[in-house]
Amino acid sequence: MANAPKQQVIIITFNQGDFLRECLLSILESSIQPSRVSIFDDCSTDHTIAVVSEFAEKFRGCLEFHQNEANLGIYRNLALAKHSACEDIIHLIGGDDFFDPKFFEEIQLSYFANDIHLDNRKYMIMSSYFEVDKFSRFRRTVGRSLIFKKIERPKFSMFLKEKILHRNLGLSLNYFKEMPVHNSDKYIWFDLYLYLAHILALEVIYPAPDAKSAYRVGSGVTSRVPKSQIWMSRVYAISKFYIDFFQNSRVTPSLLIIDVMKSALMTLAWLMIENIKARQSSRNV
Repeated sequence: MANAPKQQVIIITFNQGDFLRECLLSILESSIQPSRVSIFDDCSTDHTIAVVSEFAEKFRGCLEFHQNEANLGIYRNLALAKHSACEDIIHLIGGDDFFDPKFFEEIQLSYFANDIHLDNRKYMIMSSYFEVDKFSRFRRTVGRSLIFKKIERPKFSMFLKEKILHRNLGLSLNYFKEMPVHNSDKYIWFDLYLYLAHILALEVIYPAPDAKSAYRVGSGVTSRVPKSQIWMSRVYAISKFYIDFFQNSRVTPSLLIIDVMKSALMTLAWLMIENIKARQSSRNV
């Protein structure tokens, strides 16, 4: 189609060979394909290279593969991936996730329907997603009913109250380039901090409710750490975010404080539960 936006998929992955095959296959089977697919592999030790080689010819020159010589961690790998962004619309995805066959077509339809080509602001074309488990079994659909109209200068509270989703899909190039990076993978809080900080740069949201992607749960880092640690990381992320950005007019102090208090209570609750479970298991030994 003439004047169609160029879409780029950036995949960050580490030891996700089988999942990566599913991800690449979903792109190949899409009704329209992105102009560029860039894979950033963090020195995988599995069969990731074999999977990429299997798909290289099928993508007819639009597949790029970068493999780090040493394992850098997810955020340093992401920093490298960020510099590869060059097309109109960027979709950042993990190697264990995948796309619905009409995802890119729906993004393109929203682009034309909303005359986004006339908009030089930092935008996101908001899509929905469905959760799958590590065996690709469907769990639930998320966000399908959240947005059906354009939103100018979205309020920060809409994100804290989960009225708007943000999964780093459908981002304008100038918006994606502002993504903050982190030089350490020791703290799982940075995912939330990244999410919150990125919101402040967003100027407009366009709807694409029928553009769907799959988000895999149960295979990432957060599935292998205690719940108390996850909630404590939320306390740290929101607190640090408030300290760094409290002067920004779009930050809502009262909501941040409430969220911190709620997260702190959840941390204490999970610490108690984990302590009880640990005592029970020690008695059973």
